Amino acid sequence: VFFVLLTPFLEDLPRWTKKEKALPPELGPIEKLAETLDASDNGVYFKWAVANRLGKIVSNWLLYRNRVDHRWQAKNLARLGWDAPPEIYKYLDVGLNGSFVDYPRPRIPFIQKRAKTPLDIDPNIVLNYLENEMENECCE
Repeated sequence: VFFVLLTPFLEDLPRWTKKEKALPPELGPIEKLAETLDASDNGVYFKWAVANRLGKIVSNWLLYRNRVDHRWQAKNLARLGWDAPPEIYKYLDVGLNGSFVDYPRPRIPFIQKRAKTPLDIDPNIVLNYLENEMENECCE
């Protein structure tokens, strides 16, 4: 009974408020790609994530270059008429159509070596090739 009678008086007391934490600004797509590039040495998933993002960039670039409707999502780079070196094509194709699960870790990592995958090439090689392709097309 005492608490029921006391509740109207409790409304006048100052209340403690929670302090809201300031959230950092959300990363943009280039910053996310840079972060993923930094983490690409940490395992197959990060290598695949870089290949996936680069594959999407190339796919969108080819759609734009061929003047195809952007809503049409192309997962097959060869169908878009793109001639790239086989290792770069395979790298981007695995990023678009494959998964990091396709390349599991060895069961005993300190004894067995992980088999070579298309994701093992340096992403900077792919970036340099793409940069040259885009610059050459721009200047033609």
